[in-house]
Amino acid sequence: MKRGLLSRPAVGARVRLTGVFLRNTGQQLGGEGESRWLVVACPCRGCDDWSGPNAHPLVALDEPHEAQRDPRGYEDLAPWERPRWRHVAACNLEIVGAPPRAADYP
Repeated sequence: MKRGLLSRPAVGARVRLTGVFLRNTGQQLGGEGESRWLVVACPCRGCDDWSGPNAHPLVALDEPHEAQRDPRGYEDLAPWERPRWRHVAACNLEIVGAPPRAADYP
């Protein structure tokens, strides 16, 4: 069963993590459940992979990636090649203000 976003959100759309994802990862009480982000344009392969039966598309959010602050684990990449934005799997996001999808709630 597919959950979360099924189509590419528009750049500038406000998104949040789905309740199903937060519950399954034990984050009901943390700050991630209250976080809201804007979708940003990103040319990476993960953000472009929206086709095919095994696609696992990512969505770039307006939160800087950890590698921008702490490059540990990315030392082999030049600073301009390191990930710039936080990426989240589209199946774990929903549009803020959109009516909930039945598939997102068992």
